[in-house]
Amino acid sequence: MPWTLCTSGSAITKGGKSVNTTITNYGTQKTAMDKLSDEAEGYIVQQTHLDWRADYSSLPTDVQNALSNVCSSLVAMQFI
Repeated sequence: MPWTLCTSGSAITKGGKSVNTTITNYGTQKTAMDKLSDEAEGYIVQQTHLDWRADYSSLPTDVQNALSNVCSSLVAMQFI
């Protein structure tokens, strides 16, 4: 499920003025953004060998913030 570990807004903000607006202007592109989110979350799960999404809401706030930072940064790189 996309956008469990971060929000699209945080990824867009991190991308700054260089963000490709073709991707981020929603409309029919929402599925493209969702795919990038899924890829970033999958990468985090694969690298850490833990499915952080499974019980995300019960994680401590500092862990949620760290995961959000990594996830939104990965997505932002794809927005540029």
